[in-house]
Amino acid sequence: MKRRNFLIQSGIFSATAITAISSNAIVARSANPNSDQKRLIVIFLRGAVDGLNVVVPYSETAYYQARPQIAIPQPGKEGGVIDLDGRFGLHPALAPLMPEWQENSLAGSNAIL
Repeated sequence: MKRRNFLIQSGIFSATAITAISSNAIVARSANPNSDQKRLIVIFLRGAVDGLNVVVPYSETAYYQARPQIAIPQPGKEGGVIDLDGRFGLHPALAPLMPEWQENSLAGSNAIL
């Protein structure tokens, strides 16, 4: 495949995906117009999220052995994770999500406990 064709097809796919997401958001909003619930929607447009550095299994020594250069420090250390349950921690950049975690309104918050 030529680079130009790849870029054209990627652009068409992206435009289609954005249109689909937008139309679904409008449908979801119109389905319950009186809802005051806030939603957090995360869309990763490039690269990938490293799940082990978002919710860090800081009590596992294997995590630190496998990732000596990129591991997030344990709670209490400089740049350390924010403790969630004594075993897992949230990346420090995600500190604004802690109120939702504490209110049990963050999706999946009970799955780790």
